[in-house]
Formats: sequence, structure tokens, C-alpha cells
Amino acid sequence: MMNSTILLPDVPETVIANHLIKNNYCKLFVSNDHIIVQSDFGPEELIGFGSDANEIFQLLKQIKGWRCIVLDTNVATKLGDLLLSNTKINVRYLTDVYHTNNQKIITNKNYEGASLLKAENTEEIQIITKEFEINGFKTINELLVNGFLVFSKIEDQIVSITYTSALSQKYADIGTFTKEAFRGQGFSTANATLVVNKVLEIGKIPIWSCGDTNSGSLKVAQKLGFKEVSRRKYVIGSPLLD
Repeated sequence: MMNSTILLPDVPETVIANHLIKNNYCKLFVSNDHIIVQSDFGPEELIGFGSDANEIFQLLKQIKGWRCIVLDTNVATKLGDLLLSNTKINVRYLTDVYHTNNQKIITNKNYEGASLLKAENTEEIQIITKEFEINGFKTINELLVNGFLVFSKIEDQIVSITYTSALSQKYADIGTFTKEAFRGQGFSTANATLVVNKVLEIGKIPIWSCGDTNSGSLKVAQKLGFKEVSRRKYVIGSPLLD
């Protein structure tokens, strides 16, 4: 295991990994130009890079508690074969789709319910900290220093948030969550419209990534003008070591 200042090329697929590495929010496993990043925020979900599935397989033996790893598609398939041949675990796959948007979103819709969170909004910060999971930053205040968070509120209840979950020199990855009872009502679209435009204002390119079976998220990305740029694949299984 290594923690270092190693950074990967700045492309949409590496933004989260580079953000975690740069801020020392992860454990880093390296072997012969192959890298696995284990986030402090979700250690069961790994991010892997490298072209040799066997090198990745050997690195996985060092990591406890993992449930899935995202890799280039051809590497993921070969790793799955290795896991099936050499362990007793079952394997399934999920395709991760990456999108970018270089255009400011112009809309005639009234998004009065969506508000940009500011450091002085102490009550809202307390509520969001208590009721929502924020990935990529240790605190909301740290997030606000580096990026943006937009929330939607109905009466006194915050029902949806969208925020920059990872940033690199060129890109900003966007995360969003809406409480189940309020999904399908446009809150993520409203929030993300503001976040995307804020990201573009600071000269970065917003990224939207989600599983290819997540129809709701894919629809929001399409509404906002995001275009698919690449795909990777999750290998999902039980951990090699508990």
C-alpha cells in the first residue's frame, strides 16, 4: 500500500481518483504502473487503472472489505474471469457511463426552489450534514471552499442536493441525491442546472457519471445537455479477504 502524490492523466474517468489522491482521502495500492484507489468515503468501492487484469487481481489480495471495482471494460471482464477461476465468489458487472457538458444551460423554467448553499447558511449546513451523505469532502464547509452545493427545499424540508463531489484542474464531477418520496419531480434537474453553470463559470468542465441501468440519472443528464464520452465497467463480488 502506498499514499503518494502520484496523479493520473486528467480525463473524465480519473477525476474522482485524482481528487482523492491529491487530498489524501484514500489508500493507494500500486504495482508496475497499475493503481487501485480505495476511498475513505466508501472503501468497499474501488477505482482501478492498468491494462493487466492479473496485476489488478494480485493487488486486490492486499485489500480488505472491497465489494466492487471499476476498470476499463476489457480489463474488467478479464478480472471477472480470474475471480471466477481462482476464488469462490460470484461476479456480476455494471457499466459506468461518463458524460461531459461544455455548454451553459439556458432554461425558461423557474427554479426558485433551488438555492446555492453558502457558508453563512448554518442551519441548512447542519440539516444537510445530518440527513445527506456527502462524498469527496470531509465537511460541507470544505466543499464550499472548493466547489458548490445546491439544495431544493419544500417548506422547511431539504429534499434534494446536487454538488461537486470531486475536482481536478480541468473537470468537476457532479453528485446528486433526492429523497425517495420526492424523486421524479425535477429537483435534481433544477439543482444540477445551477451547479453545472457555476462549474463552467470557474473554467472547469462538469462530469456526470452513472450506471447504464440508472434511467433516472441518465434522463437528467440528457435534459441538461450532457454527452456520453466513455464507459468503464464495475466488477461486483464478495471481498477476497474479510
